[in-house]
Amino acid sequence: MAITVPTDAYCEVADVERLTGKDYSAVSAPTTGGLETIITEIGSQLNGVLDALGFSIPIAATATKSLAILSNLNATGAAAQAEFAVPGLQEPSLRAESWRMSFDRGVRLLVSRGMSLPDATTPSAVPVAEEVASPSGAFSVDSDGDARTRDWTRSTLL
Repeated sequence: MAITVPTDAYCEVADVERLTGKDYSAVSAPTTGGLETIITEIGSQLNGVLDALGFSIPIAATATKSLAILSNLNATGAAAQAEFAVPGLQEPSLRAESWRMSFDRGVRLLVSRGMSLPDATTPSAVPVAEEVASPSGAFSVDSDGDARTRDWTRSTLL
């Protein structure tokens, strides 16, 4: 399976190999195919986060700065998962744990808007209907427009 950036994921096997310093093959753990699956799963997680934030996914190929950020996140998350996928590994390596924490921190920064995707179409650029942006109405009336009376008083609560 060949990965198409940004349609399938935001990085390729070569990006993870550069990060880990490992060469993945048909006999490595995980195999190249297994690593491609991990990369696309991490890419799907990123797309889920981006979709929840209101971005159009996948991020456009013309948004090169944003794609570089997402490529790094995708490769970091995939590197951590690849290390955790090694059979017989009793405890994750310090670098795998570091990659996992870095990926988690990057996703948290995206969600909290502490990190932006500078050249991607941002959710704030999406027009919002006026009635959604500035809701108005009387919340002290019932569905017939009659004033609501409260059924309790301070003395009923004491």
